[in-house]
Amino acid sequence: MKLNGTWTALVTPFTPDLSVDWDGLKKNVEFQISEGITGVLPVGTTGESPTLVWDEHNEVVEQGQMRSDRGHREQFHCRGD
Repeated sequence: MKLNGTWTALVTPFTPDLSVDWDGLKKNVEFQISEGITGVLPVGTTGESPTLVWDEHNEVVEQGQMRSDRGHREQFHCRGD
């Protein structure tokens, strides 16, 4: 597989009670798409992965995929177990 273009490691936003900010995640992905990014890396190298349980991790990836699909952008799934 050959990766081209510019990819963003997305920051997973959190609410004050430390739950995932799903609206904030949606805005992050949509902003990246509107700015012409090639692809997104949800839960990728920005340090929040250890704070998420697997269900949250998988949901962040799923939500990122749904948003990036709408903008016809690529997504690369990172996993660090």
